[in-house]
Amino acid sequence: DAQNKFTITSPANWLMKNKDIGSAAVQFMNSIADQDATGKFSANINVLTEPTNLTAEDYAKASESTLGKLLTNYKLIDFKKMKFGALSGYIVGGTFENNGLALRNRQVFVVNQGNVYIVTAISLASSWDKYVKDFNASLYGLRVK
Repeated sequence: DAQNKFTITSPANWLMKNKDIGSAAVQFMNSIADQDATGKFSANINVLTEPTNLTAEDYAKASESTLGKLLTNYKLIDFKKMKFGALSGYIVGGTFENNGLALRNRQVFVVNQGNVYIVTAISLASSWDKYVKDFNASLYGLRVK
């Protein structure tokens, strides 16, 4: 990112927006939207940072609980601890509906020096397998400095 707090690799040929998009530090977006019976959606990856007093585990658990309340028909698929360089973090992912779209996401949560780094990859659920290799390369390659 511009402040050199983390590094992440974008999928090849995706657009990068390196500025505040809502609370996103950076966003990568496929320029070609996918379409299925539920609608059109451009697969994307967002990186957010915010202050926290929570551990990565507590943040991931709180996020999973919140997603279950906020997202229609949320179903947890992934929840596991893993290493991101020298730091431990968590993977949380699931399926849900938003504005009639059937979506799937996977998030990474890493806490370092009072900040949480959240990387979210999202696509149409029907297109997930098409992007999962690129998503995992970006998410699992996150390094917080």
